[in-house]
Amino acid sequence: MKTKLYSTTLGVIVGNRGFFSDHLCESGRAEVLRVLEEEGITAVTLSPADTKFGSVETLEDAKKCAALFKQYGDEMDGVLVTLPNFSDVQMSCQDIIAGTVGKENTYGTVVGRAKSGPFTYCRVSTDDTFGVIRAYLGEGEVTDDQLETFGGYGVVHVPDFQGLLKYICENGFEHHVAMNMSQSAAALDEALSKYMGWDVYHHGADSA
Repeated sequence: MKTKLYSTTLGVIVGNRGFFSDHLCESGRAEVLRVLEEEGITAVTLSPADTKFGSVETLEDAKKCAALFKQYGDEMDGVLVTLPNFSDVQMSCQDIIAGTVGKENTYGTVVGRAKSGPFTYCRVSTDDTFGVIRAYLGEGEVTDDQLETFGGYGVVHVPDFQGLLKYICENGFEHHVAMNMSQSAAALDEALSKYMGWDVYHHGADSA
């Protein structure tokens, strides 16, 4: 039996992306509210009469949600944001490391297939021998290729990928990069090289 010292009230924001499946938003919202009710937590959230599926997709939806939270602000203990149809990505454990240190010690890993679309990648590293900061960056595209694997994964197309790998290996960079689902390599190059004064390799800039 669970003993609750006090009742909890949460503002619940259900995010919706119109170009993903609507039924995931509708069913996800229902599931979240069901679990909160089972736990004795009161939810302050938009209803399907207020917005599409009671979700927040547009600026007008956000304004309605803000007004609702303002109305019940004194009663709310916090805010829960759920994004049921943003992708199949979820937070889980790191399967490989879990075999060594235990699954319970590896939670916090993003698991799922990256959504398709253009992206910008960037790696920043320190060159301790010469006392400088170096970076490489460029653009590519996450494809729709399907994989049967685990972890956070996806298939990418990067022009002259072998050339990029050669540069990474010859210059001693680590293999991880940051990715953003946009085409912003030129702006990032300017920011890091011109304003930060870092040594930047912009892959593909000569052929752009």
